Amino acid sequence: MMDGLLYFEADDSLHDSGLWKSDGTPEGTSLVKVPFAGRYASLDLFTGVNGTLFFAARDGYDAEQLWKSDGTESGTVPVKDVYSLEMFHPVPSRSELYFTADDGVHGYELWRSDGTEAGTYMLADIHPGPRNSAPHSLTSVGSGLVFVAYEDTHGWELWRTDGTQAGTRLLVDLLPGPPGGMRPRNADSLVDIFGLEDQGLALFTGVDMAGGAELWRTDGTVAGTFRMLDLVPGPDSSEPHSFARLGDRLFFMAGDKAHGREPRFLGIPRDLGSATGTAVFQGSTCTGQSQVTPSCTYNALAPDSTFAWTAPSAGVFTFSTEGSGYDTSLEVADPVSGTSLGCNDDADGTLQSSVGVSLSAGQTVLITVDGFDTECGPFLLHIHPNP
Repeated sequence: MMDGLLYFEADDSLHDSGLWKSDGTPEGTSLVKVPFAGRYASLDLFTGVNGTLFFAARDGYDAEQLWKSDGTESGTVPVKDVYSLEMFHPVPSRSELYFTADDGVHGYELWRSDGTEAGTYMLADIHPGPRNSAPHSLTSVGSGLVFVAYEDTHGWELWRTDGTQAGTRLLVDLLPGPPGGMRPRNADSLVDIFGLEDQGLALFTGVDMAGGAELWRTDGTVAGTFRMLDLVPGPDSSEPHSFARLGDRLFFMAGDKAHGREPRFLGIPRDLGSATGTAVFQGSTCTGQSQVTPSCTYNALAPDSTFAWTAPSAGVFTFSTEGSGYDTSLEVADPVSGTSLGCNDDADGTLQSSVGVSLSAGQTVLITVDGFDTECGPFLLHIHPNP
């Protein structure tokens, strides 16, 4: 679909396989253009980007090209004069198309196109020469894309691009050396990256020595890429996969020794950015589930809420739930190691909580608001830098 029209491949008794469009009515359905004549020609990978339809056109023999269309015959043309540019995994980002392609020289690598010949080029030869880095799972995160790619030194790892050749680089090396730290479901499948576009995040199954294969998150930065959950503590793995989202909950399959492989869910931590001040967040834990037990909380079976927050500068910051409507507890933890940086239940003789934590500039932490026993209720979260 693009601009209210459906674009598709079809042939009839008068024409070979070509590009058609339809507004859903017989009179509004028509042939746009036949890029290649012949019974073996084909079109696919239709992707709309800001009013331009990109697609792959094949002549059925040796030629494959990236084409674009504005919905008219004269405006349906090849994008770049390359005899064969085999492409896969196209995704739109901002006003550009990103895709995996093989130009017959470099193997399958990451490309981008703005719809012009000059603006269509390979972003990086990640696996140099004719060998493939096979970029896939291109996912929009923040101002760029993250994706999975392979090269001999690091194996399968997480990469990032801002749309420039200089800005296409390895993001993190989770598990040094091949096969790398990005884990597919099995040997025949690709690595899944699950985008949370409204939060500027992506989730994936990552592998490192400390945590095994567990659930990770990234915001496209090194500091914002960390293990989000360690269902099986230590180097053993829960192997999460099959992600799906419903509202503010993430559903997935994962295994542990107690339950085996079963469906799981968790609340998606809200990213508070680097906001500071009074009532940075107002909400209720009663809509959540009991997922985290703060280290200072006794018998915490109450539903909780978890947030990601990044320190805007170096210093001591105070996190508190002053003014909340029930008996809260509060913990600030390191997202990579899971280590508690500070935890409090009942500060200064009140039923609210306060934690002071020394942080470096750009350091990301997880903040959990919980309750005593099974209690839940409305809460306020304040974050103030200490003078």
